[in-house]
Parts: sequence; structure tokens; C-alpha cells
Amino acid sequence: MSRRKLAWIVVALVGLLSAAGLVWSVFGPEKLTLTAAGLQSRLNQQLPRTVREVTIERVDVALADNRLALRIAMLARVLQQPITATVSPAVTFAVFTTAP
Repeated sequence: MSRRKLAWIVVALVGLLSAAGLVWSVFGPEKLTLTAAGLQSRLNQQLPRTVREVTIERVDVALADNRLALRIAMLARVLQQPITATVSPAVTFAVFTTAP
């Protein structure tokens, strides 16, 4: 297969993906609805999880006034001593909708 043919295949694939993205943005969902219970159940299915000697034990989710609050309880071993930390960032998110 020549380089020219490969280049045309790549251009065709990029064009196809662009067209699919355009159709999705025009006809796809306009609003995403999240509930605290739904997010909590998805997180509970994944926990506890250990990554590089850090174990995430519990995540609590709270939604209020377009703000997402996560409280994360984790356990790590540093220098053979257990360390427990609680992290609670607040994330603001915006909901974008298109007018009919």
C-alpha cells in the first residue's frame, strides 16, 4: 500500500469521525442529569481500590447549587506506617443547554 493511499484512508477516517461528532452534537442529548445517589452507587461499585500502596476506602458525594463535593477517605503506607487522609474538594460545574 502506498503512502498516498494511507494518507487518503486517514483523511477519510478523520472526516467520518468529524461527521459523526457533528451529528451527535446536533441530535444528541442536550442536558445531562446527575443525582447524588446515582454517583454514589457507581463509586461504591469501584471501592475499595488500591493504587501504588494507597487504598481509597470511601468516597462520599454531595450535590448542591451546581457544586459537586467529594469526601475521599484513603489509607497509605509510608515508611511502613499507615497514614489516613481525608480530602474534600468542591468542584463547580456548569450545565449548558441549547435553546429549541
